[in-house]
Amino acid sequence: MERFEAALEAGLRQLEQREGIGRLKEHGLHAVLKFYFQPDAAYHEVKTGNYVADCVADDRIVEIQTGRFYAMRGKLLALLADFAVTVVYPIQRRRRLIWINPETGERSPGRLSPKIGRFSDALPELYWVADAFDNPFFRLHLLLVDVDEHKLLNGYGIYKKLRATRVDRLPTAVGDELIIEGRAGLAALLPELAQPFTKKDFEKATGLKGRNGFNALKLLDTSHVVQRAGKKGNAILYEKV
Repeated sequence: MERFEAALEAGLRQLEQREGIGRLKEHGLHAVLKFYFQPDAAYHEVKTGNYVADCVADDRIVEIQTGRFYAMRGKLLALLADFAVTVVYPIQRRRRLIWINPETGERSPGRLSPKIGRFSDALPELYWVADAFDNPFFRLHLLLVDVDEHKLLNGYGIYKKLRATRVDRLPTAVGDELIIEGRAGLAALLPELAQPFTKKDFEKATGLKGRNGFNALKLLDTSHVVQRAGKKGNAILYEKV
């Protein structure tokens, strides 16, 4: 807890200096996690070849990925050609949504989402960087984080909430952490399932639907975490390897 509180204080202080005190801040989660994994700001934003690494800690490049993984694929593979790389992926454990009136700056008390995040939520994103798990110098660090998500009431509809602008996500607490190295480590993201199981069973257990469920299961299949075990009617059966 002390480590997180120190990182939160340092990250927000840095944002205030860059953005100006009282202004809406735009990268709170990213800034705080940089200090969480590397308290010394001298090792932040390090020029590395054609890229700028988020930070360096324990002789490894640490990339904090708060967005989509397909956008970082090129950078990650380029860095792995010469360096050991840890990608930190924060997963929202609990989210409190706070609405901001863009005209007055007034903020709502905040509403806690009933959804609780889990490590398996990362699977659809990891599909885009599956090749990285074949590199012995790659490490994935999953971190459960509670966040306050701030949005402007500038969207569509009577309440102006549809397609509203997200201003920032600010972490309020950190939870469990999970480190994965190699494709075999992805087995830790597979939920408890009766064997064999169908894609529908997998989607129900993980909450990953549609394309997300397809990508997640394909990643586990191609990584030999699960394998096909026949069919049940028209549905393909899978079982844990």
